[in-house]
Amino acid sequence: MRVKAWTLQDAREIFEARLLIEPHLTGRAALHIDAADIARLKALADAMMSITQHASTPELREAWFAANGEFHAIITAAANNARLDRSLRSMKETPLIKWTFDTYGDEDRERSARQHFEIVSALEQRNVAWAEAITRCHILAAEKAVLDRYDREHASG
Repeated sequence: MRVKAWTLQDAREIFEARLLIEPHLTGRAALHIDAADIARLKALADAMMSITQHASTPELREAWFAANGEFHAIITAAANNARLDRSLRSMKETPLIKWTFDTYGDEDRERSARQHFEIVSALEQRNVAWAEAITRCHILAAEKAVLDRYDREHASG
């Protein structure tokens, strides 16, 4: 049995809200994140890149999902805005986020892994504009993958 807990409108609204909140939090994190968090982000980015070197399996998708969740949670916590962090986390607890990872093909996973490294570089350089821009690109790419899959699965004919 498969239960779909969201609509296309829900997906669009979630990505719109993420685009408003998450780049802002990443930019703030660039000003506050510490060396230990940067080191952990690098390790998580390495883990995600390693996953891209193997054929996708449910176990690897789950490992990717967990590493990605921790990666983004570290960044948004470092922004020091608990209310926005909570709002963002509540959006990411939807089945849509998990579905996004299940949507990704090899190219999507590799692109996402490279973007994680670029986010870390921007944070390490304390470059607010770069951190915000790459996060925005990261979210837009995820949105495109989800909307493309939705279109494929709901194409008439």
